[in-house]
Parts: sequence; C-alpha cells; structure tokens
Amino acid sequence: MILEINNLYKVIVKVNEGSGILLKFEADKKCYVLTAYHNIEDYIEDYEKIELFNDNNAPYVIVEKPYFDINNDIALLEVDYIIQDIPIITFERSIKPDDLIIFMGYPDKSEGIKEDLSGEVGEWNETKTAIKVIKNVQGSTIQEEKTIEVFVGFSGSGVFKKDGQKLSLIGILKSLHDQEFYYKEIYCVPIAKIFQFIQDKNLAEITFSNPLASALSQLQPTDKRNLEEKLKVCPTLRSAKIKQYIRIVTIGQTELSRYDERELSSIKYSVFEECQEELMDFIDNYSNNNELKSEDIKQLIEKYTQRAKKIIDDKRNEYGYGVFSDDIIKKIILDLIETCYLSFDEEGIYE
Repeated sequence: MILEINNLYKVIVKVNEGSGILLKFEADKKCYVLTAYHNIEDYIEDYEKIELFNDNNAPYVIVEKPYFDINNDIALLEVDYIIQDIPIITFERSIKPDDLIIFMGYPDKSEGIKEDLSGEVGEWNETKTAIKVIKNVQGSTIQEEKTIEVFVGFSGSGVFKKDGQKLSLIGILKSLHDQEFYYKEIYCVPIAKIFQFIQDKNLAEITFSNPLASALSQLQPTDKRNLEEKLKVCPTLRSAKIKQYIRIVTIGQTELSRYDERELSSIKYSVFEECQEELMDFIDNYSNNNELKSEDIKQLIEKYTQRAKKIIDDKRNEYGYGVFSDDIIKKIILDLIETCYLSFDEEGIYE
C-alpha cells in the first residue's frame, strides 16, 4: 500500500508538542519516527519520556536512544515494530516551483486532533534547506496576522508532493523563529539533507521505498524462453559458450539472493526499461541478411551492462541504491534474460 491522500493520517504521529511521520521498513522489521530535533531536545538523555501518540492516543515505545542533527533540526527515533498495515512512504527529490504539496500534523489549536494544510512550492533549494510554501489552508487563504497561530505544532511534519492521489515525501517542517513566519511562507528540511543525515549516522540499512519496487512483478512477460533458448537464435554460438553463460547466471542468482529483494526488484525494473531501448536499437540496426554471430551476442550483453551501470548510478541518490560491481551488474542482466524480460531478438520487446 503506497502512501496516498486518503491514508496519510496513518503515518502521522504526535511528538510532544509537535508532529512527526512514521516510517516502516518491512525488510528489517523496523519502524522509525522522523521529526524535528527541537521537538525532543529536552529529552535526549531521558528519551523514554518523549511522548509519541497516534490518533487513538496509543503510545509508540522508543527502543533506542534517538539519532539527531541539531544544525538541520532532524531527529529519528526507532520504535517497536508495528504489526498493522502502514502505507509505504516514497520520496521525491525533483521539486520545482508550483508543485502542489500537503502536510498533516497536530497544531496547538486542534487539541490533539490532526489537521492538514495544502499549498504549493514557492522556492526550492536542496542544499540550503529552503522551501517557501503554503498558499491556503483547506481552500482558505491564511491571514497574515494568524500565520504563527496556524503553524505552531506542525513542526516535524512530513511535507509531501502531490501527484493526483499519490504522495511523495520531500522534507519535514523545521523550527522557525517568530520573525521567520512570513505570510504564506514556511520552511522545511529537504529530503537531500535527511538522506545525508541517515548516511552520516551509518544508518544505511534505512532505505525509502519507491514505486519501482513492485513494477517488475506487474509486467506480464511475453517471451517465455529461458537464457539457453534465447542464445540459440545465434546458430554459430558454441555449445560450450552457452553452458558457460548458464553457469554464470546460476552463480549470479545465488549471489543476488544476498541483496534486499525490494531494492533488487527496483533495480531490475530500471535496468529492464533502459535495456529495452538498447534492444530496439540493436534490432533496428542489425541487418537481417547477416547471420547473428557470437560476437554480436557478446557485444549486446556488454551494451546492456553498460546501460544498466549508468541507470543504477543515475538513480543511486534518488532511491538509495547500494554500490554494485560490474560483475554483479552483468549477472543482473543475464538474470533478466533468463527470467523472460530481455533477449537478443524481436520477441524480447514489450509493447
């Protein structure tokens, strides 16, 4: 279940006098509350007294001393793993002016009841923690003299970009001094700073989910041939060479089993889409008058691997991918060929 407007309330947490968001990671069965540091700064040494509640006033139990970054006003608290269904929070780093946003939290005036604010991005800067948003509150313009009253209690709330009903995290609301509460403006810590914080604290195992993780399973493979059958489109390819490729893919599948399944599925889908273009170029440029040669097979696998490496590198920061050797990337390619997604001929092209 991906986070959408209609289930946003499920990830909103009251953090002392502020707000936060609940992050659930199925891979390692852990949950965290992401919030603003100033919401918990008085309880760092006695963190068990930090109050975290959901809508039903049920408390979340903190299991580790909080991780925090004072300068960027970020805090991360590990809580007991939650059994019930919690939406998967995706993230977005590509932000531009006029993007629609929404956030939800526990303002002081609400007496413990969540409220949501909506608006649009006015200015965005990933490196200087600047975002100027808020144009309206549920359709009504915020009055300048009431701006401070409106936002108190929302600090630490997740700020989400709206794409139809789908929501993607772009940052959390930061601490503001009274003089910073300008009409229609508010600031947040952008997602790039949050990723840097997670990296600096050696919390690399925390990876935000992304919509590509389930995309591969939603494809309907039309080419049912395995790697051996696909290699046989090249009549000059030696039997020994075919067996060698089969050994490589078998070993590769064992090695790939060590990686997180969702991360690997996301990578495979990105690689599949990238290599589809390479396959179409190969078929368009290949002369039907020429017999497919073993060298053609080798070169296409190499081109697949090069494009796969590039797309993984391009999306590393966006989706938190790990670092993969060229050998592992080649084995990902061969696995995609073995499991019906790529090939060396027209049958491997998806409409």
